[in-house]
Amino acid sequence: MFIVALLAIISCSSDKTSIQGEDLAVLKQKYGARTVNYFYETVFHEDFARKNNDNLLKWTDDPTIAIKGRASRMDTASVREVIAEIDALGLPVKCRLAQAPDSGAIQIFFGNVGEVASFIGFEDLDAMGVDTSSSFGFAKPESYEGRLIKARVGIYFSPNDTTAASRREVVLEEIVQTLGIFGDSYSYPSSLFFQNWNPQKRFTDLDKQVLRLLYEPAILPNYSRLSFETDFADNLYAVNSNEKLQKYLQNSSLNSQMARDLDEIFSGDLLLKHPKEVNVFLFGAFSRRDSVTIAEASSELSKLSPNLKIAIGLHHASEPDHGIVICLEENRKQEPAVLQNGETIAGKSCMYPKIIKSKILLSFNLSDRSEGLRQQSLVNSLYFSLVPIKMTKSRIDELYTLTNGRISFSRHYADLLRIVYANELVDGYDRREFLKIKSNLALL
Repeated sequence: MFIVALLAIISCSSDKTSIQGEDLAVLKQKYGARTVNYFYETVFHEDFARKNNDNLLKWTDDPTIAIKGRASRMDTASVREVIAEIDALGLPVKCRLAQAPDSGAIQIFFGNVGEVASFIGFEDLDAMGVDTSSSFGFAKPESYEGRLIKARVGIYFSPNDTTAASRREVVLEEIVQTLGIFGDSYSYPSSLFFQNWNPQKRFTDLDKQVLRLLYEPAILPNYSRLSFETDFADNLYAVNSNEKLQKYLQNSSLNSQMARDLDEIFSGDLLLKHPKEVNVFLFGAFSRRDSVTIAEASSELSKLSPNLKIAIGLHHASEPDHGIVICLEENRKQEPAVLQNGETIAGKSCMYPKIIKSKILLSFNLSDRSEGLRQQSLVNSLYFSLVPIKMTKSRIDELYTLTNGRISFSRHYADLLRIVYANELVDGYDRREFLKIKSNLALL
């Protein structure tokens, strides 16, 4: 599924100033840092153009929705259900069906690939990188001075996509995006705005809070990104990130060894790490004991950071394009007791770049030695996917201990993971800035 929002903006350059002090205090009390940061990366970003939006857009009048094209009875029912779900949020604007197909401010067109492209006004979807073998949706809004006035939505369903739930998800995401949330994110795979394909994603409570914040009366159309950064600077991780990170590291009593390990997690000049939610997918010759090992290690690692939730993902017939994928093989003919290979795939089309997928291939020859190394290899593969540093023998030996059969990560590596996934170490952080902080802290 490929879903993207494009902006066709007819807008003046007027900028709405900061929110008044009393209103701002109320908003900060009502919406936590998690909502504020997710709002920032989904409302002030345009995925397809790969740039940040300078001003937000929202409706000030109730938008009417017209259904056009080859809509089935199921599609029409999905639109009605989505309208009811959005209206249940109690926003100051209400969506409703238009009385005539051509009278809707939001026009949703269902059709084949060519028809959808023509309706939206695109000539070559392949050149744009659209996977036309899968279902996809496009939303193309128009605005004036920050006020949304029209939107066209084109939706194509692959013949293989026949379930009502997955089709409804596309409709839901596109309609919500036309309300002003145009950016996707890698941060939460369960979110409606997750950039990659995930059949389990839904309209989460966090998504709903972002939409509610957008339609707070104190946030006016054309409210600027720079004003938002100023107003919510204390809650936004990316604002004054150098000062926030240095203070965090000082309070963490960072030592020289930890500083060297942290320096290694950078991919080139940028910090890349997994999302706040990580699904682990198991393929191949996993025994019950192997699965228990991964489940226990995931649980213990999730306890180390409030910003990391690791869960075993539902089994898929095909390999998912996100999360940590561990493929286990048994090969009696191979000479080494254990062979491990892996690859990491990064995503850089959203506001914050991330590791969106780590794939590990583990192969055991079923010798006594390989059986003895099996649990250790599984735990290592999971940890060093989350913390992308070189897996040396000393690190393997020091990573964790077993106490009454329970996995317990050593203090150093527990702290390392906690720092890597701290909010203060923002995604895409520049390694050169980190080196300056190391120098300031005299940790060379």
